[in-house]
Amino acid sequence: EGLGSLLQMAKISCALARFSQSGAPYISVMTDPTTGGVMAALSSQGDIILVEDGPAQIGFTGRRVIEATFRPQFPPDFQSPAFALAHGLVDALVERERLREVLHQLVLLHQQSVAAAVPVLRARTGSAPQNDAPPLTLVQDTASSAWGKVSLARKMDRPRARSYVSALVSDFVELHGDREFGDDPAIIAGIGRIGGVPVSVIAQEKGSTTAERIASNFGCVRPEGYRKAIRIAKQAEKFNRPVVCFVDTQGAHCGVESEERGQGNAIGDCLIAMAALRVPVISVILGEGGSGGALALALANSVGMLENAVYSVCTPEAFASILWRDPTRASEAAEVMRLTARDALDLGAIDEVIPEPLAGAHSDPSQAAQAVSDFIVRELAQLSQMSADTLVEHRQQRFRNFLRTESQPDVESLLLFAPFNESDEKILDIHCRDNSKGGRLKVIGKQ
Repeated sequence: EGLGSLLQMAKISCALARFSQSGAPYISVMTDPTTGGVMAALSSQGDIILVEDGPAQIGFTGRRVIEATFRPQFPPDFQSPAFALAHGLVDALVERERLREVLHQLVLLHQQSVAAAVPVLRARTGSAPQNDAPPLTLVQDTASSAWGKVSLARKMDRPRARSYVSALVSDFVELHGDREFGDDPAIIAGIGRIGGVPVSVIAQEKGSTTAERIASNFGCVRPEGYRKAIRIAKQAEKFNRPVVCFVDTQGAHCGVESEERGQGNAIGDCLIAMAALRVPVISVILGEGGSGGALALALANSVGMLENAVYSVCTPEAFASILWRDPTRASEAAEVMRLTARDALDLGAIDEVIPEPLAGAHSDPSQAAQAVSDFIVRELAQLSQMSADTLVEHRQQRFRNFLRTESQPDVESLLLFAPFNESDEKILDIHCRDNSKGGRLKVIGKQ
């Protein structure tokens, strides 16, 4: 202990800063004990941080110093590996006998370049499906109404993100935490391969059982979840890996604790990060795509949407509460919200409707997964040929052009001359200054 020892932290940091510019991964493995300057300057700065599972002390300040200074009551797992994982400080706990296997897998994932895998992708896009089932095609909608789509999207046995990750992503290594506060189970993130290509995966997870749904907060992501997504996305950019996102949430978590931790900031930061990524970004809406909580992972070069998924500014219940002050009219709201996959395609909000088995994805999860895989592999093959600058411009132009038409005359007036009852419908004329184009707007109810 001395000043010379303290200054080694700065020396190590300089070395790591230089190493980071090389483009090679820095993988850190914490063992017992990892504390003080070693924890702060060396082990906590890894692109990926593993902790040897088992009894260990992982933390910056030693317990004796904390006790002597503040005399606190320590939680039972204080500064344990599980404590570090739960608080988002490390990526994974790994048993010592598995360390070699996991490290080997991580090194291989970082060795293979995307460019080297493009010929394989091109070959796969023209080949037959990997299973014996014929490819799915879009047929008459499984659900005859928009509310029927909402019900299917929420169906308990509908395959969720973890099912698709398990089916599509080989050699998957899950990474945890935002490195600041915690780990949000509503976001599954990690690296693996799709179609032989190394990718970073970010997925919103609702859970398939009641216990899983409670643990993942029904897919409602907290600020630490979005910050984990940002971390994984920027890591993908550093190592030139495409990002594949799976969207399935009714909306971001709303609550006092999320507001205290900056929910709006986190979603905004995630949107900015996704907009600027210099690697391909592909998103698939699996079930519910609700509000900014979903859009944060759907600001992509290419967006696909399962046939019975929904995509909207809020839930039908919230829409009905705002518009009619009556959440029981949710089914009626769904019909006017234009939230189905075909509606989203017509609006230009998505690029492709991905077909599902006739009765829905829950009736044949493997066939649904194959359809999603076909979409992702095809998009990877196309986007991986673009330069970084082109990818950014392509993504941003996609959203700049949303709802833009060749002629956008200014609206001069929109007039309503008399009040009317909630059951009434009125057709309003939209008058344009140049008189060349106009339109009509149907207004339902007092709003």
